Amino acid sequence: MKKSLLLFTLILLISCNPPNSGSPVSGNPISGNPAFVHNPPYEEFADADKPVHETLTYDDNGTDQSYKLMIPWNYDKSHNADRDYPLVVSFSGTPFIVGDDDEMKGYPCFFLETGRSSWCQDLVAQLVEDYRIDTNRIYLTGFSAGGSGSYPFASDLESRHNLVVAGIVRCAGGSNTALSDAIAGKTSVWYHVGLADGYDFGYGSDQENYSPDPDDPLRKSNIAYDFVKNLTSSSGAIETVQTETISGYPRTTTTLNLAGVEIFKRSHYEGMGHSPSPVYGDSKVLEWLFNQNLLNRE
Repeated sequence: MKKSLLLFTLILLISCNPPNSGSPVSGNPISGNPAFVHNPPYEEFADADKPVHETLTYDDNGTDQSYKLMIPWNYDKSHNADRDYPLVVSFSGTPFIVGDDDEMKGYPCFFLETGRSSWCQDLVAQLVEDYRIDTNRIYLTGFSAGGSGSYPFASDLESRHNLVVAGIVRCAGGSNTALSDAIAGKTSVWYHVGLADGYDFGYGSDQENYSPDPDDPLRKSNIAYDFVKNLTSSSGAIETVQTETISGYPRTTTTLNLAGVEIFKRSHYEGMGHSPSPVYGDSKVLEWLFNQNLLNRE
């Protein structure tokens, strides 16, 4: 009887925890129970099916606009027929956040490289209609003007097409520190900036006489952080601080964690100027982004 009970228990544990591909799975450092954690199913990948970044055109009221799109690896395979994929929107001039083969296997997604105009928002809405895109997992990433532009783009995407961005990786940018009321309590942000980047004080600021103080309240990164911290929906969020060295830069990351979800992260890089390095080579950034899901913010 005891052996039968033990066998039944083992079978139950295996059925509730099926094996996966070993792709990155993220937990949360603070207690909580998010509804979603990125953990793609196991599948085989053939080089012949490897996706490429295709240059395509979008009809913008009679004007052809070019963009680049990558389809997920194995998207057309029969075993994925009912599977939806996240969409990563990367603004032109931003390093690819999903690049090499291993990343495309561990983080399968649609990858769109485009601009920040209104037709680009229309394009995103069209892709959602044409492909199996998980609308709970639309992500944005941008550097410099693309960093600043990520905020109005996300806000306008919701107001014009009722599509809410789940996560933004913002790297620098000298303007736009608040998301619209409709998405401010739903869209998670990881904001990266060098402490030697004068643009953190705004475009047109004195690049040689910026304040080295990371806590200077005039920094755009601090204003953006305080905006989220002071939201009614952020009530109860726990603040943590982590220091580490990334690619030779000492990095201090302040995180707001709400019910196990990192809703806002601000990373200051000591000695780094106006640069996207080393953000897009950090596996933690990609892992964080793909764990963002609107289901976690309900």
